[in-house]
Amino acid sequence: MAAPVTVYGPMISPAVARVAACLLEKDVPFQVEPVDMSKGEHKSPSFLKLQPFGQVPAFKDSLTTVFESRAICRYICDQYADSGNKTLMGRKEDGAVGRAAIEQWIESEGQSFNPPSLSMAFQLAFAPFMGRATDMAVVEENEAKLVKVLDVYEQWLGENQYFAGDEFSLADLVHMPNTDLLVRKTNKAGLFTERKNLARWWDEVSARPSWKKPASTDVARVLTCLFEKDLEFELVRIDTFKREHKLPEFIKLRDPNGQVTFKHGDKTLVDSRAICRYVCTQFPKEGNKTLYGTGSLERASIEQWLQAEAQNFSPPSSALVFHLAFAPHLSIPQDNAVIAENEKKLQQVLNVYDEILSKNEYLAGDEFTLADLSHLPNSHYIVSSERGRKLFTSRKNVARWYDQISKRKTWEQVFGQPASTDVARVLTCLFEKNLEFELIRIDTFKKEHKLPEFIKLRDPTGQVTFKHGDKTLVDSRAICRYLCTQFPEDGNRTIYGTGSLERASIEQWLQAESQSFDAPSSELVFHLAFAPQLNIPADEARIAENERKLQQMLNVYDEILAKNKYLAGDEFTLADLSHLPNSHYIVNARSPRGKKLFTSKKHVARWFEEISSRPSWKQVVKMQSEHPGAFEQEHTTIFLLKPHQSQ
Repeated sequence: MAAPVTVYGPMISPAVARVAACLLEKDVPFQVEPVDMSKGEHKSPSFLKLQPFGQVPAFKDSLTTVFESRAICRYICDQYADSGNKTLMGRKEDGAVGRAAIEQWIESEGQSFNPPSLSMAFQLAFAPFMGRATDMAVVEENEAKLVKVLDVYEQWLGENQYFAGDEFSLADLVHMPNTDLLVRKTNKAGLFTERKNLARWWDEVSARPSWKKPASTDVARVLTCLFEKDLEFELVRIDTFKREHKLPEFIKLRDPNGQVTFKHGDKTLVDSRAICRYVCTQFPKEGNKTLYGTGSLERASIEQWLQAEAQNFSPPSSALVFHLAFAPHLSIPQDNAVIAENEKKLQQVLNVYDEILSKNEYLAGDEFTLADLSHLPNSHYIVSSERGRKLFTSRKNVARWYDQISKRKTWEQVFGQPASTDVARVLTCLFEKNLEFELIRIDTFKKEHKLPEFIKLRDPTGQVTFKHGDKTLVDSRAICRYLCTQFPEDGNRTIYGTGSLERASIEQWLQAESQSFDAPSSELVFHLAFAPQLNIPADEARIAENERKLQQMLNVYDEILAKNKYLAGDEFTLADLSHLPNSHYIVNARSPRGKKLFTSKKHVARWFEEISSRPSWKQVVKMQSEHPGAFEQEHTTIFLLKPHQSQ
């Protein structure tokens, strides 16, 4: 059944994202009706009835239609007051005063923050994507305006956790789309991350479950199939440490390979296409009954296209997904040779498809089947880039076919890479403190299972999230600090110092790690450790630049470590621990040049040898080899600490 609430507009729009985040906070089911603005659909008579100015988004439920994203959000909070986050527009007991505190910041966002931030986002994030030149004069003019606003915000957030007080509210939510674009899609992230209080605020609000990321192509393929079959299901990721909890059987799953894993009774499958076949044959009467054909001839026709997708379409399209859809967001230079080679291969495949689709509505005939569904994930990501889109739109029949299959409601329901150093950092701290914990990832679809409270968690952002009782943290360093202060008598009792002076010494090195060591070392982790595994050509300029920065840091470290056994003195502390993940990947990269950065400095070499030999770190390294899925950023990893009892 279609959701009673519809949001009209492309999800790439910050205003549409604002409304979607509000609906997710309020736990209101909704569907997104795409509006192709490149085709002028936002100016069509039917859309102008919803939005008289021909802008996105528009909103419709069983009672009314509303336009303007902030007005829509206010309406959602009022109309669905008892759903989801009940304090998004303030607590009832705070009345008009509480609401006014929120409203003033919504107004500030609309009048002071949005104009310069949206102008910058357009020039830096959208204009290049649309093939337009960036107007740097416009960028500079609006940056000067935005800096003034952010200076006010920085001061305010130094005294308040959120804009309207101690609780996340609509005042925070309305700022998120533009902030996300500037932080993740442009080179202006420092406007936020270099302001201490704004950075803390952004870390917290951007980790909320309502701020989603898209699913991997394998997950997307299986999710779409399950939605087509209208089946109840759950996505689960759980690793239990130190003792076996009495969990229901349906969540006792393991996936050490980091792939998508499916379990039904005693049946376990790990290949997305095999899972889709199984779902269709096991549940022929559910949902879309013709998804896998209704006889041997139809199934044979579907199977030949499934094989074509896996063997001919997937390899070049997967390469293009990375280079056209993901590499630009990772600031990875385009490899035009690889792109051209795979474009040529995919063009040959699509030429065949176009001929077939001139005779059939879908690949295997006149019905949408698994043959079409299996092509959706990669096609979706390729079409998101202008260059990739032309591969489909330049072929009349392929364009018509993709337009049809990508508008299926089941696909619209599906919205949501190398190992995470944040996860490794927190795990090491937990092992040092000898604490019981769990890594959990679970999403429940179509019905609410009676799960124990400790697994009713959501974190679709893909970040590390930690929960202990009512306490939730999303920054790995903040989590480590919390563990050390909350459990001072467990495990390593000196890891965060035993007095204010020791702690101050540790803190200065934690700050050095996060502010000076992390940036160049993270760059080198990618370029030396992960890029070779992804067949990404080495960016010598980026490597050399960050080697120089890291060498400067390590020269200082070497001088300090000539006097001290560890960074903060004679004891291993959180100051040392926090450096371990990035250092490990650099030292153990395929290229020896990373290792030389550490081994060429006598005292740094001795220090790294000692800290990397600690049992807690060895346990993490072992986990990374045995359970890589727990460290992959495309998985949402949630840390849940069981109620603590001192021994």
